[in-house]
Order: sequence, then C-alpha cells, then structure tokens
Amino acid sequence: MSTEKQRAYIAGFIDADGCINMRKAPNYVIRVQVYNTKISVLLWIKDLYGGRMWVREAKGNSKTSYTLEFTARPAYALLSDIYPYLILKKEQAKILINFQKNRPKFCKMNKRNKKGQFAGMRQLSLEEKEKRHNMIEMLHILNKRGTN
Repeated sequence: MSTEKQRAYIAGFIDADGCINMRKAPNYVIRVQVYNTKISVLLWIKDLYGGRMWVREAKGNSKTSYTLEFTARPAYALLSDIYPYLILKKEQAKILINFQKNRPKFCKMNKRNKKGQFAGMRQLSLEEKEKRHNMIEMLHILNKRGTN
C-alpha cells in the first residue's frame, strides 16, 4: 500500500512522463504508461503497483529508456489512488476510471470456435463500439501535444 506522499509523487511523475489512454485491443482496455531513462523510479512504482516493464535500447545519441505499463484493473487501481493528486492528466484519468468502473464484465473462455476465435468473448454492440471510439477520440484530443 502506498502512502499519500508516494501517491502524490507518482501522480506528478505520470503528469510529467506518463501517458493515460485506451487501446482498442479486443474490446478496449484502459492503459497507463510511464517512460523514463532512469530505471530505479520505475522499479519503485512497479514494486508498489505491479505492471509490466520493457526496455528500448539506445540508438545514436539517445539513451536507453524504460517503459512501465498498467492495463485494465491494475491501471484502474493506480489511477484511483493517484487521481486526487493529478493536475495535467486529471481529465483523462476521470474518463478511464469511469469507463472501467462501469464496464460490463466479459466472459472469456479458452474454447475456440471453427474460425479459431474465442467462443466466449461477448461482441460489443454498435452503440457501445461508437461510445468507446468517441472516448478514444476525446483522449486523443486531451493528450495532443502543444498549446491548449
């Protein structure tokens, strides 16, 4: 469990070096990514909240960089904890917290149909797909670089 001071620090770190968005993967998944060239702080956050890490090796004049990623429930837990302390990415976090909180539960099965698809994955209605697509568009606008 993280302390209030740790949550505030992580929120500032994500405001500066993070990305809060949604990817389309089968039925849309919330995602938080944090990037840095110093692995120590990312390992510290990983110790507190989990997540997956990977390395991008240095090329040319660039340094080796590291990415820490949270998806679905771990992303929701992280965003819920740091939400009060976010400043720049607060609106993105609010959208994704509400999405995850109100997201219908899916039943995944390990059985595949004749086409090789998972038979237990519920298909989204056109209305739900449109709603999720609009959320992604809103996140793109909020995450756009440059002046607002």
